[in-house]
Order: sequence, then structure tokens, then C-alpha cells
Amino acid sequence: MIKLELLELIQNGENSGVEFKSSDVSSSELAIAIVGFANAKGGRILIGVEDDGTITGIHPKGREPLDRWVANICRDSVKEWVLPYYEEIEVEKGKRVAVVTIDMGVNKPYYVLDKSGKPAFYIRVVKECRIIKSKEELGRLFQASGLVHPDLIPITTASIDDLEHAKLREYFLANRPNPIDIDSFSTAQREQQLTTAKILTESATGKAPTLWALLLFGKNPQEHVPHSEVIYAYYQGGDVGSRLFDQKTFKGTLIEIVENATTVLEAALPVESDIVGLKREEKPAIARKVLREALVNAVCHRQYAITGPVRLLLFSDRLEVISPGAPPNGVTEENMQRGGISVPRNYFLFQNLKNMNYVDMLGRGLEMIYKEIKTATGRDPKIEIRGEKTRLILWRADFSVNQ
Repeated sequence: MIKLELLELIQNGENSGVEFKSSDVSSSELAIAIVGFANAKGGRILIGVEDDGTITGIHPKGREPLDRWVANICRDSVKEWVLPYYEEIEVEKGKRVAVVTIDMGVNKPYYVLDKSGKPAFYIRVVKECRIIKSKEELGRLFQASGLVHPDLIPITTASIDDLEHAKLREYFLANRPNPIDIDSFSTAQREQQLTTAKILTESATGKAPTLWALLLFGKNPQEHVPHSEVIYAYYQGGDVGSRLFDQKTFKGTLIEIVENATTVLEAALPVESDIVGLKREEKPAIARKVLREALVNAVCHRQYAITGPVRLLLFSDRLEVISPGAPPNGVTEENMQRGGISVPRNYFLFQNLKNMNYVDMLGRGLEMIYKEIKTATGRDPKIEIRGEKTRLILWRADFSVNQ
């Protein structure tokens, strides 16, 4: 960083990626700031700058050089260890500012120990590092770290009786190269097999279906996970203020939802027919395989810890697929658009959809979507990540230009 860049940062003030600290900052205050940035998207801590932007400069911490003091805090006070980038910049003669750059952590969640020796988790929110108090927010942070699998949580309102036996039997019979007929097992053996396959898990109320299993094999998944439904709305214009032409709610297992919603979307979209040689060729406004892939991605990668359904909004020029939750850790708008990345949030749901030939784990789905939409419309699809929401915009082919 050069002096002009530093002065510009200071002039712009504190924000979600920049925090000012006096040179008198305590080790505990600095540790909290480091944890907050590491648990969020990273940022810079400017030591030697007051809250109002006044530059007061840095000084050593006793006999210990400031850079070593910062490194020791990152190593000893922050759990897990964070490796900072430290630099000092002279802003005027005899007055220097230390810039401590913290990358977005790869070993989330990070924490410090409070006065009682218990872990305290912080995350950067706008201009402050906020302690995480709710179980839901902490759970999302643990999910981002990969330390827990959200799709393995027990759905304690359900039991084995809420799973469709025929679907389970078909699932195990299709297990190549070792098909299993669970009808040949005793009740105890069958329960053990379902537990081994992580379809059932222990809970405070006894054995309960896991989230992924209920979503794929449940008799009525929405009775226990209401927000697993998908909402569809068809507007005749280009925004939600235009006339609502059709509206539907899709329920059932995720596979049933994907198939039914794809069929409805396909029926709503126009198809252009043309004679090529002696044969009629039909070209849909959005190809079925694109619709299906977008829907599978939406229900598979969404964050089920957030209530609210996946929404399908069909407009005169596009389809918007809106999923609750930002993408998993390390996935950005840029690398999603490049394709070839596969970082499933709901690993067991994703793995079993793969076993059922609905997805692969090669990250090729988005690449196919981009290629198909670009070829059909001349425009790139768009991915927008806004807070706890991911929006995929698929443009429709405009057949009127060919008439």
C-alpha cells in the first residue's frame, strides 16, 4: 500500500472492511477486531488512527516492536491462528500508521476467550465487530467453516414413519454395485441400515430423519420443513408491478418439486418452430436442461437454516431463480460465472442427488447454463449475491426479432 491509498482509506472512514485503532489499543480489543474480520470477508485494521480519522501515529508496545506484538496476538489470542499481513506507512515526518490486513478466514469460525475462558465469536457487521449470541447465527458460521453438515441435523418433529418406504427401498436397490433389499431385514436391522446411511440420526427424542433424507424421501416434507417448498409467479411484464398471470406453490420431495416446476416453466415459455431441411426443429425460450439445472442448484445449495422458500419469478424477458442464503465459503459471483467450481453447502443432499444422477460434482452445471443462455440470447446470465440471498437471472430468447 502507498501513502495516497492509505490517506484515501482514512478519508472514507470506517466501514465493513476498515477499522481504526489508536496505538493504545489493548491486545483483547485488537484480537476481537481480527476475529471479526476473519469470520467475515476480511479487512484492514489501521493502528495509529483515532475513531474520528485523526492520525496520531504508532509507538512500540513497551520493548516489543509493534509488528511482533500484532503477530503474537494473531498466534496466541485468536483461535484458530490467523496470519496477518503487516506494513507501516509514514504519513508525515515522524508519524507512521500500521496497516494490518486480515484475509477472509479459511478455518472459520474464529474466536477469542472471554474473561471466564469461554469461546466468544465475533463477526464484522458494517462498522463494528459484533458478538454472535444467537444459535442460528453461530450455526451459519459453523456451516461456513465446514465443521458441521447442516443437512445432517435431525428433524425431531418427524420419525421413520414420515419416510416413504417404497422410495427408500428403491434407493437401496439402486445402490450399485452392492444393491440392498431392506425388506429382507428385521425392523432392528433396517433401522441400523438407515442410521449407517445417515438417513436416521440420534436426537433428544430418539431416532429422527436427517434433513437431507426427509427432503428426498419424505411423505410430506413441508409438514416438517415448510420453507422447502418452491413458489412460482408469472408476470406478463418486466417487473413485479406488472399483471400477475399465474402463481403456484410446489411441494413434495425435492425431486418431485424440480420435475413439476420444470414442467410448468416449460409450458409457460414460448417455443419457436422452424423447418430445417425436411424436419421441424423447435427452440424453446429457455432450454429444459437449463431450467432443470437451475432448479436443482437452487434447492440443493440453498441455506435451509434460513426460512423462506426458493422463488421462481418469470417475466417477459427473463426468469429469476432466488435462493435463500449466500453461496458457501469461498464461492463468489466471479468464480460462479467462470464455472468449474463445486462447493456444496449441503454435502449429503448433494452427494445423494449425485447418486440418483441429478447432479455431478464437477461444477459443470453453471458452465452449461452460461453457454446455453449466451448461445440462445447473446447475453450472459447474471448472478447477484445480496446479503443472505442469491439471484440467478436467465434471459429468455426473443423470438419476435426473427419474425
